[in-house]
Amino acid sequence: MNATIGKLPQTILNSYVISSKGCTAAADKLHFNAAGYRELGKRYATKMLSLLDDSSKNSNLKIVHRK
Repeated sequence: MNATIGKLPQTILNSYVISSKGCTAAADKLHFNAAGYRELGKRYATKMLSLLDDSSKNSNLKIVHRK
Protein backbone atom coordinates (compact mmCIF):
# COMPACT_ATOMS: atom_id res chain seq x y z
CA MET A 1 0.00 0.00 0.00
CA ASN A 2 2.92 2.39 0.53
CA ALA A 3 3.42 2.78 -3.22
CA THR A 4 -0.26 3.63 -3.71
CA ILE A 5 -0.30 6.03 -0.75
CA GLY A 6 2.84 7.70 -2.08
CA LYS A 7 0.98 8.62 -5.28
CA LEU A 8 -1.95 10.31 -3.54
CA PRO A 9 -0.48 13.83 -3.79
CA GLN A 10 -0.57 13.42 -7.58
CA THR A 11 -4.33 12.90 -7.37
CA ILE A 12 -5.54 14.82 -4.30
CA LEU A 13 -4.85 18.54 -4.30
CA ASN A 14 -3.00 19.81 -1.20
CA SER A 15 -2.23 16.36 0.13
CA TYR A 16 1.12 15.23 1.45
CA VAL A 17 2.68 11.97 2.58
CA ILE A 18 4.57 11.91 5.86
CA SER A 19 6.90 8.96 6.35
CA SER A 20 6.58 6.78 9.42
CA LYS A 21 9.90 5.11 8.70
CA GLY A 22 11.85 4.64 11.90
CA CYS A 23 8.90 5.36 14.20
CA THR A 24 8.96 2.76 16.94
CA ALA A 25 6.20 0.17 17.16
CA ALA A 26 4.11 -1.04 20.06
CA ALA A 27 4.31 -4.64 21.23
CA ASP A 28 1.50 -5.65 18.84
CA LYS A 29 3.63 -4.54 15.84
CA LEU A 30 0.50 -2.92 14.36
CA HIS A 31 0.54 0.43 16.13
CA PHE A 32 3.19 2.90 17.23
CA ASN A 33 4.27 3.22 20.81
CA ALA A 34 4.22 6.62 22.55
CA ALA A 35 7.65 7.59 21.23
CA GLY A 36 6.64 6.57 17.70
CA TYR A 37 3.48 8.69 17.86
CA ARG A 38 5.46 11.68 19.13
CA GLU A 39 7.96 11.35 16.28
CA LEU A 40 5.20 11.09 13.69
CA GLY A 41 3.50 14.13 15.22
CA LYS A 42 6.74 16.11 14.94
CA ARG A 43 6.98 15.18 11.27
CA TYR A 44 3.39 16.28 10.63
CA ALA A 45 4.01 19.52 12.52
CA THR A 46 7.18 20.26 10.57
CA LYS A 47 5.34 19.82 7.26
CA MET A 48 2.34 21.86 8.39
CA LEU A 49 4.50 24.72 9.66
CA SER A 50 6.40 24.79 6.36
CA LEU A 51 3.10 25.02 4.46
CA LEU A 52 1.78 27.75 6.74
CA ASP A 53 5.05 29.66 6.39
CA ASP A 54 4.84 29.45 2.59
CA SER A 55 1.22 30.62 2.54
CA SER A 56 1.95 33.54 4.88
CA LYS A 57 4.43 34.95 2.37
CA ASN A 58 1.51 35.44 0.00
CA SER A 59 -1.01 36.93 2.43
CA ASN A 60 -1.45 39.41 5.23
CA LEU A 61 -1.70 36.64 7.82
CA LYS A 62 0.78 36.68 10.65
CA ILE A 63 1.78 33.30 12.03
CA VAL A 64 3.02 33.12 15.59
CA HIS A 65 5.22 30.15 16.45
CA ARG A 66 5.06 29.26 20.13
CA LYS A 67 7.53 27.14 22.00
